[in-house]
This record gives sequence, C-alpha cells and structure tokens, in this order.
Amino acid sequence: MKRILMATLLIALVMAPIGIASGANKQIQFPSWMWGEAGTGDWFKDGVALYESQNPGVKVAPALVPAGQYEEKLLIDMAGGGAPDLAPVFTNMMPKLMRMGLLEPLDDYLAKAEWKDNLLPVQKVAQYKGKTYGVVLTASPNGLIYNKQLLDKAGVGVPTTPEEMLEAARKVKKATGAFGYGFATRTADVLEAYIPLMQWAIGFGGDFSNDGVPTANDPKTIEGLNFLKRFFDEDLTPKGLDGPMLRKMFVEGKIAMLIDGPWAITYVKEAAPDLYKYVGFAAPPTPTHAAITGGAFYTIPVRAKYKQEAFALLSLYNKPEWQSRWLEDLLQIPGQKAEISPKLAKEHPWIEGMVDVAAKYPAGFGYSAPGFEEYAGEVQRMVVDGIARVWGGRSTVEAAMNDVQQKMVKWAATLKR
Repeated sequence: MKRILMATLLIALVMAPIGIASGANKQIQFPSWMWGEAGTGDWFKDGVALYESQNPGVKVAPALVPAGQYEEKLLIDMAGGGAPDLAPVFTNMMPKLMRMGLLEPLDDYLAKAEWKDNLLPVQKVAQYKGKTYGVVLTASPNGLIYNKQLLDKAGVGVPTTPEEMLEAARKVKKATGAFGYGFATRTADVLEAYIPLMQWAIGFGGDFSNDGVPTANDPKTIEGLNFLKRFFDEDLTPKGLDGPMLRKMFVEGKIAMLIDGPWAITYVKEAAPDLYKYVGFAAPPTPTHAAITGGAFYTIPVRAKYKQEAFALLSLYNKPEWQSRWLEDLLQIPGQKAEISPKLAKEHPWIEGMVDVAAKYPAGFGYSAPGFEEYAGEVQRMVVDGIARVWGGRSTVEAAMNDVQQKMVKWAATLKR
C-alpha cells in the first residue's frame, strides 16, 4: 500500500479538508495518504458518510496528504498545536510516536470494543510499556507473485525453495526470454532497494539487527544476500529498476516472478485483465518463508480535541462487515482476521494464498530492523549504500556487510536510548 500511491503523487502537499458543513458542532480532523487511492479512498469515504448519518452534529474533515510527506507533516502537527483527531500511520512510525509521547493510550477504549480480540498479531507493534497506542488498520504480506503462463511454458511449477526458484528463473529465461525474477536494485530509492534485502536476509534466518544490536554481517544474513546475488549475476533479473518499474514489466509479461504485496496483483487486474487469471500468490520460497509486512495503524494523538468521537469512527471501520469489505473490495488484508467467502475465492483464487501467508509467516513489520524501529531510515540507508557497491561490482556481499556492520556499531553507540 505504501508504495502504490500514484494518485496521491498528483495532489498538492496537503489538500484542504473536503465537504465540511460550517454548522457542524464538532469536526473530526482526519488526514491520510489514502483518501486519494482508488478503492481505498472510497472505503473510507463511505464509512464517513455512515458515521455522519448516525452522529448528527459531528462532521469528519478528511485531508489528503501525499505519502512521501505524511510522516514529516504529522509529526509537526502532533508536536505543535494542530494535532488531528484520527491519524492513520505507517507501521514503522509507531515506535517513534509512542516514545515521543504523542499518542493517546487506547486501552480504556479497547476494553469496551467487541472486536479487539480479533486483531491480527501485528497489533503488538502498537504496545509500549504496557499500554496500547494504536489499532492495526491493514497488514498485507509480501509473497511470491507468479505468472503461471510463463512458468508453464518453462515446464516448472511454483517454487518452494531458493534452489527451485533459481532453477525456475533460469528455465523461464531460456524458454521464453522473460526475466525469471524481478527485484529492486535501483538504490536511489532506498526503501524499494532495502525491501528485497530484508526478504532474503530474514528469509535465511538472519537480519540487520537483533534487539538493537547490529547483525549486518551475521552468516545467515550474508548467506541470504549471496543467494539473491545469484539472480543478479546470471542476468535473471532486470537491473537498475525499482518496484513500480518491475510491476509494469510483470504486467507486460516480461517477468515471471516477484516477491511483492497484493497491490501488485491489483495492478495486474486493472492493467492486464487477461493476465489476471494466471497470477498466483504463494509463500516466499526462502527457508523461513518470511513474508515482509508493512501495513498501517489507526492512532489518536494525545492532543486530539475529539478523542471519543475519533474512536467511535475507528470502531465503525472495525465492524465485521467493514473488515470483510476491505478484504473483498480492496483484495488486501484488513486489521482483523476475515473469512474468505466462496464467491471471493472463486473470483480471486490467489487470495486464499495471501490470507494463508499472512497468518503463517508475517515478519519484518514496518520494514524496520529490530530494536532500531525509530531509526529505520538510517539503517536502510547504511544497508543500501553497502549493497550498492555489490550491485556495482565493487565489493563482495561479505565485505560490504562487514563494512555496514562497523558503521552500524559506531552509529548505534551515538544514540541516546
């Protein structure tokens, strides 16, 4: 979700609140990067319409903020005098906001919520020092997204191990000329370049840190990145591209496999409906099958003016019928466990795979290194700077990660925690 935001990129930094009645007694300020997204924005707007019809005298003031500017603007507003009432945040923002004391504890509200026990395991990200500061909004996982037509032409099945995936990629390229696997190597886009490194590091049982201790040169991390490098060295992946570019090539039938989120399949459905029925979703074929999960949370700022009203709107979105609609209309994982209807499974066969992966293999929440969630961007930059030398042919994986490890250790020693 965070990366498929073409609509918002065409909008100005902040769009003024829409459709607010001047005579409203209360106005819930509700900024989000999602208001301009097709489907997602409609889901939120329909909820607002129902809420306002049930709560005379209360109006919701939606404000569209582009994703790339959202965190900075929200921090400024929360710390200053312009805090909103209901604020969705990216998962990686939660640790910083909680430690800065900018969020309202929600435990008393949640105690009365009938749906609280149905929230996904990622809900633990919103807990800090025994209190809960957010409610999971969505948590769609990254999985193996594949073009069955290309795999069939190459005479291979859906891979379940790294070795099977490498062999499938080789055979696809030989039989069809398409790239077997696409992953982001355009290091100018740090997050896009970092995510596949997470997928393969965690997928082999490693990571770039462990509870705030740098582990960039852990043998399992290096093993995972070395395996990923084999696709690069054998020209089985396009080079110098980012996620959106790779998704476009997948839609065009030029790439057989991605490890990406369900938004990539939604893109196929919109841009290449004839291909859609041949697209599948499976667990990442790494040893741990780790499914990197971004997602988002609802929060209420500690300086919000209308906290009870904001939680009431949040609660509306968490009713079973609204959670089911998120899954069925948007084809993404909602914040709660949701059942797949027979009709949905028939129309979108891949979605059962996504729900299964989300339940079994969630990992890498918020694209953050464990213990450095508040400093995710700094860690991502150090790791990507290291791998850039590998993709440029100027370093081995081991040498690059040893260098990253040294930099992370020195950097971590300067942090005040």
